[in-house]
Amino acid sequence: MKKGLRILAGSVLSGSIGIFLLSIVFRVSGIYYNNTPSLPVGFYKIIDEPVERGVYVSFCPPQDEVFEMAMMRNIISTDGDGHEMPQYRLKEKVLNDSEYLLMSDVNPNSFDARYFGLIAHAQIQHVVEPVFTWGN
Repeated sequence: MKKGLRILAGSVLSGSIGIFLLSIVFRVSGIYYNNTPSLPVGFYKIIDEPVERGVYVSFCPPQDEVFEMAMMRNIISTDGDGHEMPQYRLKEKVLNDSEYLLMSDVNPNSFDARYFGLIAHAQIQHVVEPVFTWGN
């Protein structure tokens, strides 16, 4: 019985170390894993593209105790766009050249701009594109 338990413990430890090392390799190579329903679940890579409407971005939300990690969303409105703000505290707003409206285009109940508001250009870390996704 003890031998079986040691094999199981060794397998769990090896698997955990492997996942940890793989996550480091992904981060260093510019790969993000998204497991939230706000975007299709899967892997996204950092690309050298301009920040514009329709692209996915990783960003840091406003500094608040609720937000402790980077997130990814779709930019649906940018510089000079007038866009109705669904379920948001503003009825309509014309964005300036450093404001972005980030919302999910796959989940109507996403934790997005309806909760954290507009994002400044300085909060955007990278433009990302899907590499391999599943689900949606």
